[in-house]
Amino acid sequence: YYHDPANPHSIAHNYVTGLFEDSAGHLFIMTYGGLQLFRPETDDFSILAKTRNGKEYHSQVNYIVEMADKSLIFAGNEVGRIDFKGGCPVLDPSYFSTPLHFSTFMVKDSGESLWLSKLGKGVGKISKNGSVKFYKVGDGLDPSSIFVDNNNEVITATSDGSLFKYDGSKDSFTVLRDRAWGGSPIRCMVKNSNDSFLAGTDGSGIKVIRPDGSSYDFEFGDAMIESSTLKVHDIIRDKYNNLWIAAYQKGVIMIPALYNKFFYLGPDVAMLDKIGHHSITALCRGKGGIMWVGTDNGGVYGIEPSSYKTRHFSPSAS
Repeated sequence: YYHDPANPHSIAHNYVTGLFEDSAGHLFIMTYGGLQLFRPETDDFSILAKTRNGKEYHSQVNYIVEMADKSLIFAGNEVGRIDFKGGCPVLDPSYFSTPLHFSTFMVKDSGESLWLSKLGKGVGKISKNGSVKFYKVGDGLDPSSIFVDNNNEVITATSDGSLFKYDGSKDSFTVLRDRAWGGSPIRCMVKNSNDSFLAGTDGSGIKVIRPDGSSYDFEFGDAMIESSTLKVHDIIRDKYNNLWIAAYQKGVIMIPALYNKFFYLGPDVAMLDKIGHHSITALCRGKGGIMWVGTDNGGVYGIEPSSYKTRHFSPSAS
């Protein structure tokens, strides 16, 4: 799907800032050109979202959150509520009494409070009663990501790679980890299988963060990719627990919850290049589990599956 200036039902802009599907199945497309709905029945998109007075809403929307009562709150150049009229989103930026502008991230905690970033003001909290409070984080840097972990604790990251956790007893954010990974900004965070969470960085791959702030590198399994310098812009888990990673200029990487039982040995991975480019003509499993591999003009190889130690027999083999 691409933007077509002659078609009002094409995507509004080719730069997509966000995607969101609510519990009713509405798929929202957030772009530099505005907010639209995907229309599966016609395989295209709604006209641009409008305001309550019927004008097209061209301001940027970055995040959408669904509340317990199924209402939808959006954040971007403004923060407000989303309704529908004639199959088109209708945005009400005046829904909150306090003006909120330039919010790049927004999450919801279990108490239905909304936490969002606000340029120049740190982290903002919109309580369920509609009251708004702002919190300075660290040295006043703008948050690069906000996240609610498995224990309903609010974690925010700043552009220098630092992590902060909200302390309800002090009503303030305290340092969880200071300037980690050479200052690579954290672009996104997602829950992990235990008390830890995953943090996608802008140039240092994905880190697994423990509750005390310590970390280790996330293992990409069999994925043939240089993960230590990966720029990760978004991570989600689907309902099957597969991990989807949006990597800058690398496409989308899917890490399955259940790893494929097949394993690659061959010239496409240098450290697993045990046989070279020879065509394989025969296989035989020998005693002790060794795999004997016959090749076309390359002789016979014996590979021990447990260690990948290789034996090679041919007229020219040493």
